[in-house]
Amino acid sequence: MTNRGHIACMLVALLILPVAVHAETQDGVTLEILVDWDYGWWSSEIENNYVLQFADDREYDFSTIVTLDRSGTQSVSEIVVSQTSLNPSTYTLEVNESLTWGDEYEISVTVSSVDQVPLTSNLLFERVIKVGTWGQAIDDHEVTTTNSWSLEQYQDVNSSLPAFDLQFAGNGWQQRIGSNLESWELGDGILTTMGNSSGQDMNLNLVFDRIWNNQTSEFGIVTSQIIEAKGFGVLDINSTIDGTNFDLDGNVSQAWYNRTMIDGVVDEKTILEANGNIYIDESTNESTTIVDGEISTIYIETHDYNGTRVYDHQQLEGAVDFVYIEDGTRLDLEVGEFIQTAIWQNGIRIDHVEKLDGSGTFGFVDSDENASMMVNGTVYSFVQWIEDGVYIGDSILVDGTLSGDVQGTFGVVRDIEETTTQANYTGVTFPVNIVHQEEWFNITGINGGNFFDGAGAGAYHNESWSYDVIYSDWTNRTVRIIWSETGPDASSGDERPERSPIQVNATAPEPENTFQSWVSIRESGLAPIPAMSGQTDSEGNAYVARAYGTQEISTDDISNFVPYADLTNTKVKNWTTSAMGTDAVNNLKASLDANIVEQITPTVETKTLS
Repeated sequence: MTNRGHIACMLVALLILPVAVHAETQDGVTLEILVDWDYGWWSSEIENNYVLQFADDREYDFSTIVTLDRSGTQSVSEIVVSQTSLNPSTYTLEVNESLTWGDEYEISVTVSSVDQVPLTSNLLFERVIKVGTWGQAIDDHEVTTTNSWSLEQYQDVNSSLPAFDLQFAGNGWQQRIGSNLESWELGDGILTTMGNSSGQDMNLNLVFDRIWNNQTSEFGIVTSQIIEAKGFGVLDINSTIDGTNFDLDGNVSQAWYNRTMIDGVVDEKTILEANGNIYIDESTNESTTIVDGEISTIYIETHDYNGTRVYDHQQLEGAVDFVYIEDGTRLDLEVGEFIQTAIWQNGIRIDHVEKLDGSGTFGFVDSDENASMMVNGTVYSFVQWIEDGVYIGDSILVDGTLSGDVQGTFGVVRDIEETTTQANYTGVTFPVNIVHQEEWFNITGINGGNFFDGAGAGAYHNESWSYDVIYSDWTNRTVRIIWSETGPDASSGDERPERSPIQVNATAPEPENTFQSWVSIRESGLAPIPAMSGQTDSEGNAYVARAYGTQEISTDDISNFVPYADLTNTKVKNWTTSAMGTDAVNNLKASLDANIVEQITPTVETKTLS
């Protein structure tokens, strides 16, 4: 290989290094003016700071003037310049002025002496910085865009808001006229939410086949936004609290989300429609309860306006199997109709249904004094029915047999006999349901033991009338009870319990701003225009431009040949500048500048926000 070939290879190796193209050099003095905008330790406002970086540690005498042009009005800013303790060639420039989109700062640094030696003429270094927005051109434009972004929210230990991750890819269009920027995006994405509230985990994975985002900002501040997302997915809710395991697995057939923000007022609507399976297992030292079934309808619709829940519709419908086991007792119920519906509008419950309608079997074994009795029963009907906060159904129909050392039959009938009014213990009248319950036993034989309080063979009948306040949300609902019992320990009576009823109002649902940070899915944060090499983006990554190429250099005279091990980037740049010419090098630098500016203020780009 010729010397010319060796040098060409060396140039390729060295020219790929990043070049700090924005440093300005005059008469051997090199100064960079860099932006250092960041949040202060104790402030939520971005500090208007800059860095003056000299290339060496010589002592410089200089003065600084910062001029602000805001909407055509110019003023000189109050500043503080201080030398940093870690690097004597670096100075911090603090400007006592809040940053505002569209501002234009002119920073002028005049160097008058170096190492206490006055310069023949002062050196003036200047940089003009316009305040824009990351990733957005500040000039008027109208462009199409291809965007991809991600949005993440992490759950704080003191917050009930779920963590979520949203991925988006789509196309759009945006237009800037002066300080006004409008953008439209249409695409698809994936949403994953993970939340824990009061020990309950909820995971929601949705595929959005349509995401629409329309956003308007003025002076870099979002003033309005409309977001709509539609899709499908899966839902998983599970918890283990106080020995109770709960698990709900659902298939989401429809998920719809709409969020409008205009001048700081947020209007948020959500619809989730699904079906799935439910399983509950509660075990203690004394008993076990299992609920297992299919939920045919899971429907949730909410509407929050300006921090107030104005509409809330939650509905569950399905069929479940209920099993209860305790100390030789087992109850099996097939609940063929399970409904829970609550609709709230402007803090008022306008629709409310709770219904259990089922049937099944039960059995248990009892023993006493070397005798045993087995009970087997059939639950022909079991109904608990509430509408609009009022009990309209409370019934049961049971019969069964007694076997073992006790033989016979028994039955239970319970139903609402009448709805009327009744005075409580203090004489205050309330609307009540008279719940009539009858229990009978026909004992045909006893071969020992002391079952039924020593009652012998025969027929026994117990009857009661419970005057229960009709409102399902209240507690201590029984205001009067009348009973009559036959048998060896017969009794009858009429009582009004004290401290009944206790009025309890249903609690209206509260708003949950689930996607509170969605307003910032597009570019946010102030950015200097143009940016300089060495400055960083919002994630702390430096903006860099590179040039790759070869440059032939004459080898007719190699008396000053430099071995490869001794080559430096400065020597190669000097050779290249001499060979290419100053104009060609300046054009290359201008191209690198434009490349960096394009990274900061692109016209068409792929964006990623976190």
